[in-house]
Amino acid sequence: MTDAKVTNTITNADLNKVVQGIVLKTTFKVKRDKDMPDSSRKTIHLSVDFEGVTLNGVFAKTLKPTIIQVQSMVRNNWKDYTDNQAVKVKFSAPSETYTDPMALLFAEAARDGVDTSDGNALAAYITKRATEMSK
Repeated sequence: MTDAKVTNTITNADLNKVVQGIVLKTTFKVKRDKDMPDSSRKTIHLSVDFEGVTLNGVFAKTLKPTIIQVQSMVRNNWKDYTDNQAVKVKFSAPSETYTDPMALLFAEAARDGVDTSDGNALAAYITKRATEMSK
């Protein structure tokens, strides 16, 4: 994508506003390649800090996959499009994926160095976390 600009047609929004204090966090599993056994998966805890980025920058990055999809659509239906044709696409948020709370707890325990195959160590970790959360 080359210098995609978001047209400011949004009311009450300043696209040059700098984002402050927004950090999105997620946890996911990854295998080195799709043919590897599930036991070889690694849990990754991703944290994306938006501090200092403009809203225009966030929206421009969001547009990138849509631009690629529309380019592919135009290539596959070349005769149906004219030069300078406008294409409107409705934005839809990605569907939320369900994260099993127990799987998340195990992942956090492993991240914190707990041997999740050791029931006593896992019970101690859960007790510690519950105590911390109740304070």
